[in-house]
Amino acid sequence: MAKINTAAGKAVSKPGEAAKPARRSGERRSLLRSFRRYLLESWHELLKVNWPTWREVSRFTGLVLFVLMVLAILIYVLDKIFTYLSKYLFGL
Repeated sequence: MAKINTAAGKAVSKPGEAAKPARRSGERRSLLRSFRRYLLESWHELLKVNWPTWREVSRFTGLVLFVLMVLAILIYVLDKIFTYLSKYLFGL
């Protein structure tokens, strides 16, 4: 495959020829190094997080369960009301 050098120093394929992806010998090492760096940076960011205390977690969990029960009861009651009304109005 013939290459044409550009002013920027990058090789470009001639028109009509398929370009091959550049493969460097250190590409695999670079990917592993980048992945390791990503994991380390992620870990350091997780250490900066202000995690909730056990008391806060349990309190919010209780609140979510309470709201869930209230909404379930509300939906049940509305379902019974609409069922009664549809039977009354349409004689089903």
